[in-house]
Amino acid sequence: MWYHGFPQHGCVDRNPSVKPSIPAEIHAAVSVEVSSGALRMGQMSEERLELRQLREYLSTLPPGPIAEAERVETLLAACWDDFAGSGQSRTDASKLRGRTEEMMWSPPCLTFKIERHPGTVHGSVYAQLHKWTVNVDDRRAEVNEFAGRRVVGKKDKPLKVKSLAEEIAGLIKRGEPSPRLCWKSQSKVRLEIKKIIPTTNKETTASRRKRFREALQGVLSPIGWRMTTVNTFERTGSGDSADLHQ
Repeated sequence: MWYHGFPQHGCVDRNPSVKPSIPAEIHAAVSVEVSSGALRMGQMSEERLELRQLREYLSTLPPGPIAEAERVETLLAACWDDFAGSGQSRTDASKLRGRTEEMMWSPPCLTFKIERHPGTVHGSVYAQLHKWTVNVDDRRAEVNEFAGRRVVGKKDKPLKVKSLAEEIAGLIKRGEPSPRLCWKSQSKVRLEIKKIIPTTNKETTASRRKRFREALQGVLSPIGWRMTTVNTFERTGSGDSADLHQ
């Protein structure tokens, strides 16, 4: 059997100018694969350099709490994106430096906590603690977003909304003028809610105002007043007109 570019079996090819031919499409595919492989090897080498530095440093540490957490933070931040799952909770390398707590080394896992403040943006006084577990061998990172919380803002003093509701209800029942009330008519009044419950912590203020309106509605309903819109009450039932503001 003859093969293109090769001598017949048992014969000697004495013409050095005759070389085996390789189809162009195979040659191109091999070239692309070799180039791609070289590129991947280069990328892996670059990633592994920083990851290797982290592993080598951790290998010198005994299991347990890590005293020099800053050094580990720097090494970990340099290869943070190489760990699968590292982007959870919108955590990037910049959130590691100077912010880790309770860092522990338990080969092959590194654990630590980070204080996050998503709730404080909306007025919460609490910060959430996220606990990370980073496996430096498997290159995987996992986070527990419910590892705890701590107070980072000033708490407002408790407000007794029931007694406040009874006080405002008395003003409305008697029709008395007050900076905390805006009378639209003898049977319609709007609460100046910011004067009744001043704005402090956003979440706390919203909760207090809601509980206050509910308590006020409970006091006014039996005497014929109901809340028609937020912070506005109207007298719809029969009552003593003499008690209304003239």
